[in-house]
Amino acid sequence: MKILPQFITGGLLILFAVAAVSDRARLESDYIIPLTILLAAFAGFCWSSYRLKSVAVDNHYLYVSGWSKHIKIPLSHIESVNYAAVSLITVRLKSAGTFGHTIYFMPTLGAEIRARLNSPSVVEDLRRRIEQTSKLPATDEK
Repeated sequence: MKILPQFITGGLLILFAVAAVSDRARLESDYIIPLTILLAAFAGFCWSSYRLKSVAVDNHYLYVSGWSKHIKIPLSHIESVNYAAVSLITVRLKSAGTFGHTIYFMPTLGAEIRARLNSPSVVEDLRRRIEQTSKLPATDEK
């Protein structure tokens, strides 16, 4: 989900660019504004999704993956879990790790649907797991 907007805007950007190059007479009048808007949207989507991480959890660790790094963080090292926006979740760590103090991720569509049907949300589930976790040794990042 985190790269879907880039595929859509990137595809539209390529289509508009090809159309603009094939009909140079209309380039200035018809294509410059849509190309500029698509380029700005593409850059914005790339920037915002760059900070999103893939996250999994078990009873002891939070597994976090970026584009090339994968780490596991003991749940006891998590300070707080909150919604930052409608479907953006922030995990604040007690001390900075490989990805800094704050990790951003989006729950899966299935998790969002289950939360709407009165199942515990991802945030509630993660908070419950953190409460149940006993003290563990220092962050084991790999």
